[in-house]
Amino acid sequence: MENSINNSNNPFAGCALGRERYGNALTKLVSDNLDGNVIALNNRWGAGKTTFVKMWRELLEQKGTKTIYFNAWESDFEDNPLSALMAELKSVLRPSENFDNLLKYGGNILLNVASNLGTKFIERHIGEGTVGDVARIVTGQAKDIFEEEISEYINTKDSIQKFRNALKNYIQQDCDKIPLIFFVDELDRCRPSYAVKVLETIKHIFSVPNITFVLSIDKDQLGYAVQGFYGSDKIDTKEYLRRFIDIEFTLPAPDMDKYYNFLFKKFKIWEIAASEYNYNGIEALKQPMQYLFKDFTLRQMDKVCSHISLIMNASRVQARSFRVLIFLIYLRYNDEKLYDRIRFTKISIQELPKILNDIYLEMPTSRIPDGQRLMSSLEADLLYVYDNYQRQKRIGSTPFYSYGSVEGFNSTVVSMIDNDNFKKNLSELARMSDYEPQDFETILDMIELCPI
Repeated sequence: MENSINNSNNPFAGCALGRERYGNALTKLVSDNLDGNVIALNNRWGAGKTTFVKMWRELLEQKGTKTIYFNAWESDFEDNPLSALMAELKSVLRPSENFDNLLKYGGNILLNVASNLGTKFIERHIGEGTVGDVARIVTGQAKDIFEEEISEYINTKDSIQKFRNALKNYIQQDCDKIPLIFFVDELDRCRPSYAVKVLETIKHIFSVPNITFVLSIDKDQLGYAVQGFYGSDKIDTKEYLRRFIDIEFTLPAPDMDKYYNFLFKKFKIWEIAASEYNYNGIEALKQPMQYLFKDFTLRQMDKVCSHISLIMNASRVQARSFRVLIFLIYLRYNDEKLYDRIRFTKISIQELPKILNDIYLEMPTSRIPDGQRLMSSLEADLLYVYDNYQRQKRIGSTPFYSYGSVEGFNSTVVSMIDNDNFKKNLSELARMSDYEPQDFETILDMIELCPI
């Protein structure tokens, strides 16, 4: 993805997404708020949240704000997140009598919660074989058990209040004017039970002044975890999560043209194209990528460009074959079944135009200038090399010009496409008269040899 922190004076110096202004705006928001809040940074997986959080955290620390970074996914082996959150606090703030009180009251909370686990707790500590015997013994003591549960509830409630008071004092000893910022990342990747417990612990136990939690999440994915925990897809997860989140932000989409320029530089695609192929028409490479990979995440685009760079380093790609190469990579990432059907020639040359047209229709032509012409050019290239590939598979070898001449192929392609826009644009493609595209099998070999 984008550059990691590489400038001690400005953590966002290496940010290719122009997100420094969002870091500054959020810094002002959290610095002025001592009431204690839960803030959600909500973006889909692969949108660069973790990188942004690490840059923002560095910026906050430069300004004198204490921060904690907690990767929830790495600690979901714990049954109760209270222990993990306490361990993170201890690693940042000074030890004191307040922390000793936290340990005492936190221990009481854990004991009371454990005692309410009933037979699960008994099973864990005295063995599976004796659980039934214990259950039979207590059957006749329902009144005493109920009174004990009431007492445990009161004790737990009292312990939580004492814990929160001790936590408030503990936080204020180091963060009396600027809040402690507690980042929680990867929560949406956790076991459903652990994800819900983290939310409940933050809201019910850690909700005190001078501490702000920032949840870096994909809210849709976290919603699925909530549904999994409660065993129902009928739960209104947006309303449920609203109980735990006070403020929600979404990082705006970056300028993808600039991001492509960054990726091409990072993976040396510019350099390889210019030096190895004497090819300076990078726009011809970048334009179909902007069109085809529009809905890919930043992380996916990083992988795609890495893949293209590996291929360009390993094999000489004809400049005029870039479009076919990029389209096949797109299919391999986005629709592997269709990619395999093309790869193993399971689609006829008569079926392929309709399949390509269906893909095209899912992509608004307004996404890039002259989208129709671009896609019709790509389609002509792909049909041309795929038809030759099929014939080679069928009869062993064949002249490269399947239809006797390029002009003959062009008119045949036009007649196969039941779409006026494609026909019009393909009819205008004079470029094919001086162009012999790269062998389709060679392009496939390049893709298969380089791992996704």
